[in-house]
Order: sequence, then C-alpha cells, then structure tokens
Amino acid sequence: MGEEQSQETVSKRKQSQKIHPIAIANDKTDEEFIKDYLQPSADTFRSQDWATWTHPLTQKPYSLEFLSSHELSKDDFKACFDIIELTSGVDYRNSSVGWHPSMKKKEMKSPDLRYILVKDDQGTVKGFTSLMPTFENHEPVLYCYEVHLVPELQG
Repeated sequence: MGEEQSQETVSKRKQSQKIHPIAIANDKTDEEFIKDYLQPSADTFRSQDWATWTHPLTQKPYSLEFLSSHELSKDDFKACFDIIELTSGVDYRNSSVGWHPSMKKKEMKSPDLRYILVKDDQGTVKGFTSLMPTFENHEPVLYCYEVHLVPELQG
C-alpha cells in the first residue's frame, strides 16, 4: 500500500512538472509573452516597432496586434473566421474531416490561444496566426496552430 501511494505521488509530481511550463506561459501578460516567446530584439520591443510590418512587394504598411482569444472583438473574430473559410474552406470540405463552422469557432476561442492579427491602415484584419503553449512529444512548445493571409498578402 505504501509503495502504491509513493508511485502515485511521483506520478502526480511528474504531471505537475509537465503542466508547470505551460501554466507559466499562460499566466504571462501579453507584453511578457511577446518578450519571452516571440523575442523581438530589445530595441524593437521597446520602440514597439515589432508591431508593424511592411509588405515586401507593395511596401504597404500593416499593424500587428497581439491578444488572447478572449480579447478578440466580435468583428476581428469574424474576420479571422472568414479568412480561414476563404483560404482553407475548400480544403476542409474536401478532407475526410470536413468543414464544421461551429466546431472551428469553438476551437478558435480556446482560452489558451493567442493571436497576432495583421491589419491594414483601415483596421481591417488581413491575416493572422494563432499560437498556444502546449506539449509536443512530452516537451513544452509554443505551437503555431494557424497562419492565414488574404490572397493579396500571399506570395
């Protein structure tokens, strides 16, 4: 009985150690998350230059916004969903899994997801990536779930 309890304690300790790095990542503020995991250079991070991107072909500037899934406005959430449908809807429909909008929307609202939105000068979402701290092969990683850009930004 004592050995069984000891093994259970060790197992629980190992589980808590596995959860620990993810809990730490999820508890970070947006600023801490950017600094620790996206790692813009110190000068760029301080000046907020990291929050702009210039399209290499058109030289058109775009702003980048970093926020948690619960911070997405309804309009930005809808824009992200619409971009997924535009860029990948056909592929989803042709896959064995199929296209299930309600399931996709639920997945997009996962509380641990963080988004980087690409917006034009009118504030319209033109692309995004979603990230989540998780485990891959028993290692803590920052997993990129999706990257979607409207066709005019692709290429």
